[in-house]
Amino acid sequence: MLQRLASRRLSAQAELPVPRGVGSDLVRWRGFHFWNIEVRLKIARAWKFVVVVAAVCWCGALEPAALAQNNADGAAVAARRALTLRHGINLSNWFQANGDPAGLTEQHFDAAITDDDLALIKAMGFDHVRIAINPAPLFRRGQADQLPVDYLAYLDAAVNKVLSHGLAVELDIHAGGDFKHSLATDDRFVQDFADFWTGFARHYSTYDPDKVFFEVLNEPELADPYRWYGIETKIAGAIRAVLTCPLFFAGVSFLALAFFSLLFALNHLNLSLVAPASASLTLVTNAIAAKLFLKENVDRRRWTAAVLVCVGVYFLAH
Repeated sequence: MLQRLASRRLSAQAELPVPRGVGSDLVRWRGFHFWNIEVRLKIARAWKFVVVVAAVCWCGALEPAALAQNNADGAAVAARRALTLRHGINLSNWFQANGDPAGLTEQHFDAAITDDDLALIKAMGFDHVRIAINPAPLFRRGQADQLPVDYLAYLDAAVNKVLSHGLAVELDIHAGGDFKHSLATDDRFVQDFADFWTGFARHYSTYDPDKVFFEVLNEPELADPYRWYGIETKIAGAIRAVLTCPLFFAGVSFLALAFFSLLFALNHLNLSLVAPASASLTLVTNAIAAKLFLKENVDRRRWTAAVLVCVGVYFLAH
């Protein structure tokens, strides 16, 4: 009986008239009129794609604003730190010993500048000191990033002594003429100097950046200003590349995991969905990481862009 009722219902539905003027975009399936499935899918994909593209364009429009904001933040940091360097004094002979490495001994380090000297410097209104450092005892050709631990211990003690008196410290690489001549003529020596700064910056990366400052080289004296510009840029890049965060290796691990996950997804899932989904996930996680770890000013527009991208990917998935 149920079969007879079902057959009668289908027969009645099959007799429904087809609207005029619709054409071939309407098909009849078991008595119901539907838009052509392919046409409906194309329309759905089209407007969903438009949403995603609009969100990505919104993010692209925000990128210059984000860069400008980051530059402004960097300028604010530089201005704040410059306030620490208003009144300074040179401690030239402490780690330079008139340019003679033989004079750089433990007895010299203990006697050259005492706690009483630093207390007097602080009382006179100075806010920082500049320690001129002869690089010869620290510099090893071919292994310049491997700094001698025993000599670094003397320098660490001096830095800590200065900081304990409420003074900031500027570490100045105060090289002689032969050192500078090698920088001017020997590209391999330039690489060694960059390696040296990598090791030196890594060693002091745990110190407060508002209290410990670097001076790449005192009075470069290179006849070619463009060569010095290239050297200085290379050294600055080496310093910035130093691993300053204990989460670095965790970040590398997550990066590798994300890469292989993307490869797996591209091979086993819908490519038209995986590509925008991975891009949107990168955008969202970058915004979160910038806020939590880099302390950037991620404004409301950037968060809005991230939300719009997520909404667009949700539409694509459904």
